[in-house]
Amino acid sequence: MISFSKYRIIALLTVLLFGFYACSDDDDNNTNRANTDFTLAALAADDPELTDLVAALQATELVDLLNGTTSYTLLAPTNAAFDTFFTNNDIYNQISDVPVALLTQIILYHVIDGNLLAEQFTDTGYENTIAPSESEVLNDTINNRGLSIYYNATNGLKFNNETTVVTSDVTAANGTLHKVDRLLSLPTLTSTLQVNPDLVTLLNRLKTTGLIDTLSNAKDFTLLAPTNQAFEIAGSTGMDPLEALLKNHVVDSILTATAIIQKGNGYTQTLSQLTPKDNVFLSLYHNTNSGVRFNGKATVTTPDIVTPNGLIHIIDAVITLPAITDFITADPDFTTLFIALTDDTPGTDFTAIFSRTNVDNPDGFNAPFTLFAPVEAAFATFGPVPEEAILTPILLGHTLSGANICSDDLMDGTLTTLNGDITVAASERTLGSPGNDSLVSILSTDIQAVNGIIHKIDNVLLQE
Repeated sequence: MISFSKYRIIALLTVLLFGFYACSDDDDNNTNRANTDFTLAALAADDPELTDLVAALQATELVDLLNGTTSYTLLAPTNAAFDTFFTNNDIYNQISDVPVALLTQIILYHVIDGNLLAEQFTDTGYENTIAPSESEVLNDTINNRGLSIYYNATNGLKFNNETTVVTSDVTAANGTLHKVDRLLSLPTLTSTLQVNPDLVTLLNRLKTTGLIDTLSNAKDFTLLAPTNQAFEIAGSTGMDPLEALLKNHVVDSILTATAIIQKGNGYTQTLSQLTPKDNVFLSLYHNTNSGVRFNGKATVTTPDIVTPNGLIHIIDAVITLPAITDFITADPDFTTLFIALTDDTPGTDFTAIFSRTNVDNPDGFNAPFTLFAPVEAAFATFGPVPEEAILTPILLGHTLSGANICSDDLMDGTLTTLNGDITVAASERTLGSPGNDSLVSILSTDIQAVNGIIHKIDNVLLQE
């Protein structure tokens, strides 16, 4: 005869057994599973669907990485994902065929820095993996954050438009595991642009000019990437040649958004040349008063997308080839100068003049121009801005017509402005005027526009 206590034991075992199978069913239906006593590597080792991934981790000696205390998000390719990879591959048939260095980079590209649940991937965007770029300079500059990965969570969760999460939020002691149905391909510059549908227009135009190949073979560049909408809003770019326009969005160095903000307002150079034959490149102004904005036209909306050989910032507008007027308008150092050239001198259309790219104008105001531009502090020292009849000749006295004089071309002697001569002491970086003992210092040089050049000065030039 069975006692009552035995019935209770049998009932308890039945409940536990039912609970075990219920948990197993939950796993099969992709619900959350908490395994906070196990590391990511241990979870993978315990999953019969991830034996190929475990073999890859062992071959690349990355087991310790995923056994550590640093938090990661592991996009774990299933055995079926590896099968698909080898079926579609003409070179490698099994894990042991893949060179260790390449396999290591592939696996690291499946590891996102930080612990992210599926619900934390909202809409579309980017995260950084721990796969290093090909550039040591880039890796050092971004503190080894690693190659970026694009995600789309608008219908399920996909990465780089090729890999779908099939089981999400398997929680480990050191992060979260998401099973995926395909191995991610290592990114290129082309694929980085291609996977984001908002950058298709830029990619096609880079292909049209051959610049995509140039940039793919280059290193340590920063690409400012206008969206499709930005190109639509820009419409026709007027007389800007497409290649020159696109090069005006490329800086020949790594400029992270953080570095730009730390530097503050200032200038750098793009790859766009003044003319194809010379070695003078157009300037690019960055304003950091509110985010990062270029030439007063384009704001960074998505910063620091890491590619194998460069950095991308997505921007909301096309940056047309800049005229002198564009820099005077964009740079707050020229606020008073801009007012002087517009509101204070309505009788002379300086805005139109400094937008000109043509020569042989009837009024004698011919591009290119060299403008010695007083900054805000210069006008503060100068005092109240005089009336138009006095101010206009002063402004003309800061302007050379028909000459693009770079700092390297400044020599001791005399330059003729649109209102008389000024003297140059190149070694002292000072300007003056005959009969006037006051000297003006050149603060910064070579702000290069498509129709001339600007040099900042610390005071207003006065001529006798």
